[in-house]
Amino acid sequence: MKIIPTRDLESKDGLLPLLDHAFYGIFNHRQFEDLAKIDSRLKNSPVGFCAVEDGRIIGHVGVMDLATRTLDRSIEYVGGVYNVATLPGYTRKGVCTTLMSRAHEYFRDKRYGFSFLSTSQALVAHDL
Repeated sequence: MKIIPTRDLESKDGLLPLLDHAFYGIFNHRQFEDLAKIDSRLKNSPVGFCAVEDGRIIGHVGVMDLATRTLDRSIEYVGGVYNVATLPGYTRKGVCTTLMSRAHEYFRDKRYGFSFLSTSQALVAHDL
């Protein structure tokens, strides 16, 4: 299994069906690309990391840069995790663990003190 930054994928054709399956049809190619270009939380990040096996995208974790305000009112940047998904048939095989480790490596390189993962109780990621 290789871990590839989302921005470095030659084709995102395999990514969007994975996200579509995980999040029930809320993604399309154009919206995803447009968002990655203009969203200030994504434009300086790799957008995420993909687990690839035999040329197939089997998992994804999104990463973003979030601005938060501290108690003294200064701005501190922290990591944000989103769109965590693993292709059916590859669950419980360490894909998500490997992707989350890579995401946190990225956050450590940026010297972020912590990161957020926000989810819904309706999604499997809620158990993370």
